[in-house]
Amino acid sequence: DYLGKPYDAEELAARVEVLLRTRAAFAAQAQRQRRSADADELRPAERIAGSASPTSEEIRGAMAEELARAARYSDPLALLRIAASGSVAAAEPGEGRLEALVRDGLRRVDLVDVIPSDGPGGAEVLLLLPDTHFPGALTVAERIVLRGRAAGLAVSIGVSFFPNRDTVSFADMVTHAGAALAEARGAGGGKICLFQYQGYLYSPESADLTATQAADEGS
Repeated sequence: DYLGKPYDAEELAARVEVLLRTRAAFAAQAQRQRRSADADELRPAERIAGSASPTSEEIRGAMAEELARAARYSDPLALLRIAASGSVAAAEPGEGRLEALVRDGLRRVDLVDVIPSDGPGGAEVLLLLPDTHFPGALTVAERIVLRGRAAGLAVSIGVSFFPNRDTVSFADMVTHAGAALAEARGAGGGKICLFQYQGYLYSPESADLTATQAADEGS
């Protein structure tokens, strides 16, 4: 397409608008085709579920794939880093009990990995929740904390989210969730801390977000 000279400004603007709409339509169609192709493939969690005992490296690789997928489609993603503390956890340091609490009721696309530890903090569990916004992640975290409490465990959880300007890689998500977990554990356990809002802790027993006293203690 071309315009003869001298050209009319209104006609030029109209043609440019048509071209932009056409480009947007082609881009949308291409994205739908990519999504359709992805839908025909197994999600990472479904793929490794076919393995008798996937290694931690395989699970972390699947988690990184989910982050790449979320980045490609601007989909939400949440990572929970979970630990148990308190006298009961100290008496039973095995990570199997905590992992069982985490796995109960998960979707087939969710991914779980264990971070073993010989230190006093005990093992931690990573739970990746694809296609999950803040409210959904908080609901899952609350359910795990309450189940832990019923089993005699003080469960603390740190949560990181994607999209997030501070997150480029899956390692970033793990680090951010770890910082939030440290905040939750430092508050005495049984709390949920969100990386993006480290000034706040969620306490399931009160079902309310309460500001930490860190600022007051520092003053």
